[in-house]
Amino acid sequence: MGKKFSRKKLWVFNICGILLLAGLIYVGLPLCIGYAFVCALDKALEPTHDLAQYSRLRSQWDQDQVAHFPSEIPAEASLKKFSHAPGFLQGGGHIQLRLQLPHERILELYNQFSKQRTVSCRGNEHCSMPTTYFYTYKGKPEPFSNDFEIMVFDKYIPEKFQQKSHGVAISTESNEIVYWAEYW
Repeated sequence: MGKKFSRKKLWVFNICGILLLAGLIYVGLPLCIGYAFVCALDKALEPTHDLAQYSRLRSQWDQDQVAHFPSEIPAEASLKKFSHAPGFLQGGGHIQLRLQLPHERILELYNQFSKQRTVSCRGNEHCSMPTTYFYTYKGKPEPFSNDFEIMVFDKYIPEKFQQKSHGVAISTESNEIVYWAEYW
């Protein structure tokens, strides 16, 4: 038969087992909780493209930055794309609504917003201040093409770090408007 443990050895064995279990709980439990938190946070910070969330997410932004956005998505729009990322810590956030509208409506909006702009440029290449990327193009950020005029509504102060920007990008060729606001 096998050897019997003495009471003293059994007591030491039990204490070691309890300490090992306590150590695993002390180290392992926070690691598991931390991992679950990071996974949940990562999911929460993913961009959404759900048009049904537009009004709710727009209302969560600084209203000065999104005042130029339509309060509701126009029924006359034939193309409707939306992108929203809340941002966190060093990761900036954005909200962008892309619409294709009748040519006459695009011209009205172009005239309206050209009075608000502080600077504009064709595509992203020639702007002298921070703008945005085309988040509603193919689901990943890309520069705007030259048929879009990017109109920035912020006053640019070169010696001051810009922390946010907002405006529109309008293409009178494709009859599209992209409303955008961004911070970093």
